[in-house]
Amino acid sequence: EKSGASGLYAFPGSQQPPNPDTVRTFQMFQKIFLSDVKPSGEVATGFRLHQNYPNPFNPATKIDYTIAQAGLVSIKVYDILGEEVATILHEELQPGTYQAIFDASRVASGVYYYKMTAGTFTETRKMLLVR
Repeated sequence: EKSGASGLYAFPGSQQPPNPDTVRTFQMFQKIFLSDVKPSGEVATGFRLHQNYPNPFNPATKIDYTIAQAGLVSIKVYDILGEEVATILHEELQPGTYQAIFDASRVASGVYYYKMTAGTFTETRKMLLVR
């Protein structure tokens, strides 16, 4: 597996191995800016990954998702080639409906896929970043 903040080289399109300082900076950027998890207080009846809004977007978009049971939840963003470009969420959550914000100000325009994994549940949706 490739090393880096998100399993990719430091930035999309880079063919150089990541600089450890750049990777740490990108990890801090992801933690501070890419994930803004907010529970809604609604009772969850199943797992669901909603379509992002707005879509197309520039530079940020909201992603709503529902968790039916407590456990590790992961939401990752991939480019059209299937390369991981960001980890929006990777943490233990309680049942409920949540919202995360993806700020794509550091990635190129194009089609991206975001994938949620929670236990045995997996769902993927498409989004479009237009500058």
